[in-house]
Amino acid sequence: MLKGKIFKEPLSEPAAQHARYLPAEIASSAGGTLETFVDASGWPADARVHQAADDAIAGQDGDYPANKTEEMSANRDKNVSLLASIATTDQRTYTLEGARDRALAFVPAGMIDTDEAYRLLVQLRDKEIKRTFPDVRPEFGILRRSMLQALLDSGVASKADYDELIPVELKRMTDRGQIETYLDPLLKILSCVS
Repeated sequence: MLKGKIFKEPLSEPAAQHARYLPAEIASSAGGTLETFVDASGWPADARVHQAADDAIAGQDGDYPANKTEEMSANRDKNVSLLASIATTDQRTYTLEGARDRALAFVPAGMIDTDEAYRLLVQLRDKEIKRTFPDVRPEFGILRRSMLQALLDSGVASKADYDELIPVELKRMTDRGQIETYLDPLLKILSCVS
């Protein structure tokens, strides 16, 4: 038998009592059965959560003044933006490197007529060029209707033909990136027209 006085905590402080005698995981998981959970700092967890929410609404952080938090947020946004632009540039470079190869897949093995060339060029525009250059407006595309018609009507089969036979206004209104990327594959397709 036990002899001596057994010390009992008063029941008026259930949160403090549970926090002292129960492991933290058990005390905190009892959420609904405990009135308040007091952590190692001595503050009730609910009070700290509510204070953090109040600080967030007021635009203040417990650790930093409001202007410091805004500065940190601006720096984070700038870093994220920089990383996104690097990823976009790398992705764009990778896309453009493969674009010529993908366009060369449209070059026929033998001679074709004008109608078949038209169909191939429209497929190239719709399946490849629009995906590689999604931000280029259609009226500036290398295979827009007026440019496509000029390429087929003039019988362009080389870079010299392109420079000589295609009107300056059409060339000037064409996206430079598309010209640099797709002119050679287009000329290979057009050189197969009989």
